Amino acid sequence: AKLNNMQSSWAAGPSLAFEGLSTHEAQAMAGGTPHPHRLQDLPRAGATEDKSFRADYPANFDWRNVSGQDYIGIMRDQLVCGSCYSFAATGVMESRTRVVTDCEEIRYFSNQDVVSCSPYSQGCSGGFPYLVAKYANDHGIVELRCFAYQWDDGVPCEWKCDDATGDLHHYFTEPEYIGGYFGACNEEAMMKAIYTEGPVAVGVMVTESFTAYRGGVYTGDEGVAHESVNDFVPTNHAVVLVGWTTEPDGTPTWLLRNSWGRHWGEDN
Repeated sequence: AKLNNMQSSWAAGPSLAFEGLSTHEAQAMAGGTPHPHRLQDLPRAGATEDKSFRADYPANFDWRNVSGQDYIGIMRDQLVCGSCYSFAATGVMESRTRVVTDCEEIRYFSNQDVVSCSPYSQGCSGGFPYLVAKYANDHGIVELRCFAYQWDDGVPCEWKCDDATGDLHHYFTEPEYIGGYFGACNEEAMMKAIYTEGPVAVGVMVTESFTAYRGGVYTGDEGVAHESVNDFVPTNHAVVLVGWTTEPDGTPTWLLRNSWGRHWGEDN
């Protein structure tokens, strides 16, 4: 009620995704306890030549419905494991596989493969989508049917496929940060990448109010957009951006796909 009284752009309410969880378990779903250090003095990435695209691209774009075709797939749930980085990365891999094949190939990749097997991540204690992409580039990643998700990083790294083809490893090439390196990204480059290549994985800072989000345009506790965002403030959660929309007042808004199941947010 306090959050709803503070602002009117989004709706807060109880979420079954967090019902019965301890504070530690709830924090695990957002990558763990926020780190106290902040890199406040580094410069923000400036606009690039991509900025001119705003006049050329549509005001609304959503990979869940492009000419009637869904390129995103089913909602997933990471449960009580800090594996959001894995879900964000595999979500991008799954969507971009659909994009490049025009949905002729529908695949779901194993998050447990990343949690149990990747030498570049910390299992249920967090990681980075970029390093999941590097893992898929260097070692390959198996499909979900070969290694079911068990929300536990103590599960042995063992792939099991139920057909004669054995362990199906898929390799993804050219993992990269938008802009070419960490810190070079900006909104224009992000939107161009989404529109021309497919959904992207991003880091966000989950606050207590974010866990209560039920719908609308989320702008934080204060109900206002943060114009002075510091791009180098550490984040604690990874999600997938599937597109954007423009509000009636002209405000651009990201469309975010989370990995907390259907009991959080807008259920899609």
